[in-house]
Amino acid sequence: MFKWQRAKIVLYEMLILHRGYVKLCQHATNPYILFLFKRSFEIKETMKPDILVYFCDREKLNIEGLKEVIETLQSFQIKKCILIYKSMMTASSKKALDHMFDYDIELWNLAELQYNLTQHDLYVPHERLRENEISQCIQSVDIPRLPKISKNDPVVRFFGWKRNNILRIHRKDGSIAYRLIK
Repeated sequence: MFKWQRAKIVLYEMLILHRGYVKLCQHATNPYILFLFKRSFEIKETMKPDILVYFCDREKLNIEGLKEVIETLQSFQIKKCILIYKSMMTASSKKALDHMFDYDIELWNLAELQYNLTQHDLYVPHERLRENEISQCIQSVDIPRLPKISKNDPVVRFFGWKRNNILRIHRKDGSIAYRLIK
């Protein structure tokens, strides 16, 4: 149970402090479901959350577990989900997720949420450039020729950035680097 509690703390830091969500609420009867809201307000029964966070307590995330998650998303009419699974995913559940276009499901293994990587000694600040900042910061560079960073990079995943976003990385020596997420 300690790992689940630690994961909740890291999730809170990741989502509230770094991604801009303002409210995190636990489901009234299911401790493995959390709701996230983008705006600050008093929670009322009629308000719909922006994201559902689902802790899958099964040893392996299989098709049955995935169906359970989808049914939960459908019942709350939510399209975006952060799914935390205990240790493994079956090949069939990975394949099913690859073909699921109606939902935006972000996967995290429980072990990946045991630490906040922004608090590590080797972490250097990363920030996503907004559209109006891109032309100001990168004048003479052809954007497709920027060095790449994988969409599976731990920092990219932690902040929830997507493909084709451009990042500014502040190095410890004071230099600045830019990367295109691919």
